[in-house]
Amino acid sequence: MSNRKIYALLVGIDKYQPPIPALDGCVNDMNAMLEYLRRYSFKKGIEFFPLSLTNQEATRFNIVEKFEAHLGQAGEDDVALFYYSGHGSQEHAHEVFWEIESDQKNETLVCYDSRLPDGMDLADKELATLIDIVAQNNPHILTIIDACNSGSATRSTNSYTKARLVEGTPKLSDNVSPRVRMPQSYILPRNFQTERALGLDTDPDELIIPNPRHVALSAARSFQLAKETYLDGQPRGVFTYSLIEVLESTVGRLSYNDLMRRVRSLVTQRTYEQNPELDAAIPEDINLEFLDGLTTLTSNYFSVQYESGEGWTIDGGSIHGIVPPNFAGQTTRLSIYPENATESEMLDNLNALGVGIVTTVLSGKSKFDLEGNLSLEEGKVYKAQILDIPVEPLYVFINTNDSTKEKIKEAYAENNKFKTFLEFVEEEGDAQYQLNQTGGKFILSRSSDPYDLPLATPIDRDDEVGIRQSLAQLAHIAQWERVKNLSNAGSHLSSESVKIELIDPNTDQAIPSTYEGFVFHHNAMAGQKNQFKIRLTNVSGKKLFCVLAYFDAGFQVQAGLLNVNGLWMEPGDVAWAVDGQRATATMPDNLFQLGLTHVDNYLKVIFSTREMNPTLLNMSPIERMEVPRSTASTHRGLVFSNRDSNSFDDWNSNELSFRIERNG
Repeated sequence: MSNRKIYALLVGIDKYQPPIPALDGCVNDMNAMLEYLRRYSFKKGIEFFPLSLTNQEATRFNIVEKFEAHLGQAGEDDVALFYYSGHGSQEHAHEVFWEIESDQKNETLVCYDSRLPDGMDLADKELATLIDIVAQNNPHILTIIDACNSGSATRSTNSYTKARLVEGTPKLSDNVSPRVRMPQSYILPRNFQTERALGLDTDPDELIIPNPRHVALSAARSFQLAKETYLDGQPRGVFTYSLIEVLESTVGRLSYNDLMRRVRSLVTQRTYEQNPELDAAIPEDINLEFLDGLTTLTSNYFSVQYESGEGWTIDGGSIHGIVPPNFAGQTTRLSIYPENATESEMLDNLNALGVGIVTTVLSGKSKFDLEGNLSLEEGKVYKAQILDIPVEPLYVFINTNDSTKEKIKEAYAENNKFKTFLEFVEEEGDAQYQLNQTGGKFILSRSSDPYDLPLATPIDRDDEVGIRQSLAQLAHIAQWERVKNLSNAGSHLSSESVKIELIDPNTDQAIPSTYEGFVFHHNAMAGQKNQFKIRLTNVSGKKLFCVLAYFDAGFQVQAGLLNVNGLWMEPGDVAWAVDGQRATATMPDNLFQLGLTHVDNYLKVIFSTREMNPTLLNMSPIERMEVPRSTASTHRGLVFSNRDSNSFDDWNSNELSFRIERNG
């Protein structure tokens, strides 16, 4: 039996005091989740300690007390899980929170007694504090919330709004309870300093909005309803039912990102205007294995589903670099795999079910036809990878001896990914990058740099294995360059629709650009700190879905700087990268010692009139020079301190670059 333990607090509320419009499936869902967790724990040999609260047991006091007392028992490497099924709502936020609440509202969970005269909901900021208390013992924390407005319930309707709406009933009213709670009524930590503190003019204490490490699965975005309907002959929440269906049907390991991509596909087939959301305080945690917290799983594929009226689609579009048919008849071709295909199985095209031919490319998704005799079941979800794509390749000059050059060309010819993204040139001046052989090693360099100035960790062998590793790194660079340079020349949206600014954290003013652009000077000996915050402003007249991606000089892409799911911004809305944390521009010692004196970094905001999946843009960094982990960092660039869709499909992007120079 594993030493790991799962502590779970499950809340299901169908009835409220006083009575408000009733739900019918919340306790059903809670019981279904409880039984799934029992089976999961038994199968894995993990000790399971559940505690459930239903209806009259689920008072605000009980939820808060049991959250801290029961989940607080989870220690390091254990799992603390909070599940809630019931009404979600909103309330007017006190003005002290307006800086972080553009709509001036809190998202809340409705407790059994919340609607009594002196009752209160459990606000998102309070839930974040409870999670922070449990996080002190360093367990893996997961929240699952099946309620309306749940998309930001752990981060940051009217008083009788249903948390989950029975299919076919009227939509949510825009009215919100007029009562405004005083800051002193919130469950929040006090009396310690943090950059994220909110000062109070009337109270010398500081309110702290913590952002503890956890993963959150939510039934809908913060402005959406979570639907309830009849499934298998009884009322069930569409989200919880779909979630358990995916968990039960999956063979093998499953990351949170994989899980939610499949759940979204099922939810969109069963209802409308409901987009389940995955969030994580540390964006990379979306790739952790479900209920594991330790093992990272990659998700290098597109999700395939059949959409009524649309046909077969993937969740990648022009924003992700998918190319439509061109005048020569060339288009993107996809290898289609079963839902449970592993990463290693998808490396071999022989494991594919068949081929899909892309016919239409929208901003965040693409339509395709099945080639030949390929037949797929419309109710199932599949995986896809690019088989070939008509794009401009990365031009590479091979600087090796003749024997090695022939071996490189042979390895290139055997791999479709290499042929798609790379092309070798005979003249050094025609190349963007070089593959150099020296001293029994392969070194990658830019053509504009000395060949002995590596872009990545030199491959410490120049045999066939080293050749494949070098070509894989070059293909990675080619894909990074494509994503960085994505734009939409035919867009009706101005590239300036969303403004990017670097903000001085000491003055709260925008840092002005010089004739050289943005340049930060780093001198480690002098202890220089180049800190700034990143602010986005929607200056257009449209509601836009925004993704902020960071491209560092290590050929990494982090597309979760606003939110791992992206963020809808109304005209005039302001949003801060990484919840307003400061970024520090640095160049590590090992790179400076190699002779590198500057690195270029890029911020790119991609905005669209429709939602899309930002996680498909993420790319891991290329491996760097080997250095002891205890003495040197291996990043290049930023270090963040840790503490209604439009019918017209359009997108564009805006970019800001900055250079980090080091002189000591």
